[in-house]
Amino acid sequence: KGLWSLAFGDRTAYVVDTIVCVQCFLGGTIYIGLLGDIFLALLKGASFGVDIGIDIDMLPPGLVSRQGVILLITSLILFP
Repeated sequence: KGLWSLAFGDRTAYVVDTIVCVQCFLGGTIYIGLLGDIFLALLKGASFGVDIGIDIDMLPPGLVSRQGVILLITSLILFP
């Protein structure tokens, strides 16, 4: 931020903070999406054809979707 201020002036120093904030937000969004895809595959037992002992038909349909897994991981693991 200091180098930016020297090069472009103090009036535009907020640009550095904005870029860092956007980068963190987008990185977190990508991370949550990847975790959702991985845990959904594990939940469905798609990895290595292993039966994980969970009957998918017994779970609510919202939980077995990508959005449901992302919401569950975000609210129970990442958010607190």
